[in-house]
Amino acid sequence: MRTLNSNELQTVSGAGLFSFIGSKIGGTIANVVANEHAMKGIQDPDGVTIAAGTILGQGIGGIIDNIFNPFRLNKTISDMATGIQLIKLANVITKSQMA
Repeated sequence: MRTLNSNELQTVSGAGLFSFIGSKIGGTIANVVANEHAMKGIQDPDGVTIAAGTILGQGIGGIIDNIFNPFRLNKTISDMATGIQLIKLANVITKSQMA
């Protein structure tokens, strides 16, 4: 038995191309934000910022992946809501450190 490559793993798990791309773009943008905060001395102890960007990006990409599959749209919308909640949490953490 061999190890699956990234594309095979996505296909088997049901993850779509746009969800994958969205998670990478969202994670990259969030990483830039986290690095800017770190340079200002603002800590992101649990990686909330990066998790928020990754999950939100995955949800946005998931809408494109599942546009014709309404049964999967609920999960996609749930992912986006989770990403938004994490952004709010990251904002609270940031503001508490700036005070």
